[in-house]
Amino acid sequence: MNKSSDIPDDFSVDSPPDCNVTLSDFTDSEGLEHEKRHLQAEKLANMSTPDPKSDYKVERKFAKYGMEDEYLEAPKRWLGVGDREETSLRELEVWVNVEILRRAMGNPSEYLEDELKNMYHILKSDDAESDEKIAVKKRISKAGADVDEINQDFVSYGSLYRYFRDELELEPPESSKKEHSPTNTKRRLDRLSSRAESVLSSELENTSCPTNDEHTNLVPVIQFSVFCPDCNEKHTISDIFPSEEDS
Repeated sequence: MNKSSDIPDDFSVDSPPDCNVTLSDFTDSEGLEHEKRHLQAEKLANMSTPDPKSDYKVERKFAKYGMEDEYLEAPKRWLGVGDREETSLRELEVWVNVEILRRAMGNPSEYLEDELKNMYHILKSDDAESDEKIAVKKRISKAGADVDEINQDFVSYGSLYRYFRDELELEPPESSKKEHSPTNTKRRLDRLSSRAESVLSSELENTSCPTNDEHTNLVPVIQFSVFCPDCNEKHTISDIFPSEEDS
């Protein structure tokens, strides 16, 4: 039997028969990833200008400070669109707030990026009475800006995340999913609690119980909890952020 007779006359190596099958069809995950990126690209393309009356603080502050370019750029940095590297939400928080500080001080081109970052970190530091913070506040006030208003206008990485997820309906990159997983959140809080206990322990060495000053063996207890005013109940961190170890 001549096998060549089984080959259709119109078959051509250079012109394969019309077929709708693509490479992504062979791997469901690749196909879903491609579709997700396509939908995200459409959402980003449909963004225009921030709404000053938005329900989301992030968008209102972009509008208030005339940060239209940053408004369009922020989600692209988060997702790593194009040749951008994925930017963490914490890095975006600093980037956005430094720009808010720049705009609030009246002359965006007058200040160097590193200079503004340093001012921002000093402004956000826990040491409320430091000479550095007092000097930064005076400099901001001298530029005609209201320090308290700026502090209130600063956005958190959590508000950025909720805006991207809920308003823009963007799927977070894998790095952000790991960053905000319940397990990682609980671990960060555990580390914070350990540090607080360590600081408090050292401060308790030379103190006594206010009820009985003969009792000097005081033990620090740091516990985080969350209160829900709607149901009038208090919840532990493990209730809110159950880790894999708890399941």
